[in-house]
Amino acid sequence: VSKRPVISELLGLLRAAWAVEQSNVSDKKYPILVHGVSGTRRTGTYVLLSILCKQ
Repeated sequence: VSKRPVISELLGLLRAAWAVEQSNVSDKKYPILVHGVSGTRRTGTYVLLSILCKQ
């Protein structure tokens, strides 16, 4: 994919993932896994933004 992400869509994805994390806080049975081919583009961007937004 060569187009830039729409920021509002990316933030919506992050919020949805955080909601899943919060629903699993009590049992910790289902970790969130992020997978990509090399982990350097979309995957890395997602992980970095998630970490930065939580701080």
